[in-house]
Amino acid sequence: MKRFTVLVCLLTTLFASQNAQAQQEQSLNFMTDVWQSNLTNPAMLPSKKFCLALPSVYFNLSSPDFTVNDLVTTSPETGKKRIYVDSLIAGKLKQQNHLTANINVQTFGLSVAVSDNLSLTLSHSIWANPSVYLNRDLLKIFAKGNADYLGKTANIGSSGNGEIRSEFGLGAVYRLENITVGARVKLQYGIAAMFTPSNKLDVTFSSADYSMRFQNDYDTRAFQLDRFNNVTNVQDLISNGLTSSNTGISFDLGGTMKLGKLNLAASLIDLGGTINWSGGKQYTSRGDFTYKGRSQKDVDQFFNVDSLNSKSFRDTLSRVIGYTETANATYSQSLPLKIYLSGTYDVTEMLRVGGMFYMESYNGETKTGLAIDATVSLFKILHLGATFGLRNKAFNNLGAHLSAKLGPVQIFAVTDNVLTVFNPYDANNANGRAGLALVF
Repeated sequence: MKRFTVLVCLLTTLFASQNAQAQQEQSLNFMTDVWQSNLTNPAMLPSKKFCLALPSVYFNLSSPDFTVNDLVTTSPETGKKRIYVDSLIAGKLKQQNHLTANINVQTFGLSVAVSDNLSLTLSHSIWANPSVYLNRDLLKIFAKGNADYLGKTANIGSSGNGEIRSEFGLGAVYRLENITVGARVKLQYGIAAMFTPSNKLDVTFSSADYSMRFQNDYDTRAFQLDRFNNVTNVQDLISNGLTSSNTGISFDLGGTMKLGKLNLAASLIDLGGTINWSGGKQYTSRGDFTYKGRSQKDVDQFFNVDSLNSKSFRDTLSRVIGYTETANATYSQSLPLKIYLSGTYDVTEMLRVGGMFYMESYNGETKTGLAIDATVSLFKILHLGATFGLRNKAFNNLGAHLSAKLGPVQIFAVTDNVLTVFNPYDANNANGRAGLALVF
């Protein structure tokens, strides 16, 4: 039943997803001289009357469970790296392995001081947050067939998540003598997504015949996945990707306090964040189903790769695992709540040191992070910093950040793990953000 992997692949594609997020940015919170630090605390703004943040791009690729070197080995014949299946199933991978990516394009950000104490902000961003959970049983069956599972039950409920949303923010920053407070309301528009409220998929392989027993509780909902099919130019992309009927709202709250050389800050990002999706398709498979093959040849023919796109295969698959498709699906999506608590101390006019605690809460799961930072200011136009952080259960994240101001033009670049550039195969995460702004 080696061709059983075809079914596994199809299910993983159709029945994606497990909700998971991981979009923490640690070093950016210490870059109080750039407009984009406002994304981590709405009370943080450069002390300028006008700032136009031009497009910036952020990416994050993370897996707390494995690195590239856990997945590959060097071939003694060619000297090239290749996937080494035996090491994977021998224990290098956990039973459940999580891989996530986050991409954020901030199209613009604007802040205007309307008085000595009050500034207003306006911003827009597009987020894409795909993630996947890979099951080791699934990978083993994919690579070696089901011989080791005869008479046993395999849990192959691997799943993934995909979501694209557009976000408009309107905020205000009010400055007192030593205290600054900020608030922002963000309108969320869901562009396209898949969600899986339940993802149970167990299969028992009979050792007496060629039958497979499926015990399923799968529920996947897909929304507007064909939205960009007819996009042919930038205008089409903008008109299709900025707003939708899937709407929601979230709030950012923050504050800073200056006590001599000590600066304290705290913020809540995406408080109460939700998006209500509608008009989607729902795919479900619930119950106990059995497929009875007459011979190994019959099973191999049923799971032939060439049959994936055929209507007869989809009809047979529907009968075997009992999945159904219904229209007008709905889903209420929660956004991750992010908390930043930080403090910095001005050692000299040129040197500032600081620390930060980060927490992300999502669907009952909490992730935390710690970071310490040192930033040097040169001639008031160049800022260089290094961050040492705890992230993804590993205290080996060395970040770096740079900002420079040349007249009204400010450029910046930041990453939470600069070592990834030098040793990508042993890294659990890679991320970075870069952009520029006009400051007056």
